[in-house]
Amino acid sequence: MIDVIALSTTWTRLGKFGVSGSRYFVVDPRALAFVRDALLSRTLARVPDMTVRQVSNVLWAMGKLRLKLAEEKNGQYLTEQIEARVLDLLGKLKQDGFKSPLDGPQLWLGLGMCQYEWSTALLRELLTLSLAEMPKWDAQGLSQTCMQMAKLCGDTLLTPAHKDQMKGYYVRLFSDAARKAEVAEMISSIAKSLNAMQLTLGPSDLEGLVSATMNVPLPIARARGLNDLTAALISCVDLGYQPSAQEAEAWLAWMEEERGAALVWLVWAGGGELENKSHRGLLRTGRGHGN
Repeated sequence: MIDVIALSTTWTRLGKFGVSGSRYFVVDPRALAFVRDALLSRTLARVPDMTVRQVSNVLWAMGKLRLKLAEEKNGQYLTEQIEARVLDLLGKLKQDGFKSPLDGPQLWLGLGMCQYEWSTALLRELLTLSLAEMPKWDAQGLSQTCMQMAKLCGDTLLTPAHKDQMKGYYVRLFSDAARKAEVAEMISSIAKSLNAMQLTLGPSDLEGLVSATMNVPLPIARARGLNDLTAALISCVDLGYQPSAQEAEAWLAWMEEERGAALVWLVWAGGGELENKSHRGLLRTGRGHGN
């Protein structure tokens, strides 16, 4: 019988053959053949022995390989085993929480990427534990988890009280001077996750998010790319921020040497123009003036 550590590692390596950022990416058929011929049955046998991190790795790889478990041979049995194992692990973690701040976000990512409709019982247990653990997570873990929560739980499981609690975590993140660089690095993901969760920020908190976006250090801005920052600005406007002409000009001056700066100016100076889907499409693809 294959060692559970080796099994998890094999899945992780195979996942790297999976879907990249391109919508046209085709999964390597050799990887899929190996999974179906040799790995799914072995995984079914070892799920009861897996840790949170190992389950997360397997689910992440399945998502990258675009596996639809319900349609695979023994897929229904495998998902039942995974659900049972995750629920068992969550029950054991209730008192002391996750062993690592990475475990919760990675489990949410794995569940979200895997094409399967997980049970309400599993999602509710994970949601409860995660809300208690979130203060320990970094900006990437917080924003990544909220994106997956919005996708998997929706308004069926996410109550106004849950959303208020998560909003509080974001507000504390923005106000912590020691985490300023961390916020800058993840500003686009933070803004998009707030939007996905439909969290309503107060005027001062929303201004803080805008300020963090506009004051991203230039090396980080250039590393992340114009599209990333533009997405953050769009999310700020979607969250209800109305930029002034002075703010639009300040942003344009800051980015004037970057390609597509005129499009960024359009986001801010236009305000209402954001309702025009053609502009939003241009902004997200980086096409338009100067390209």
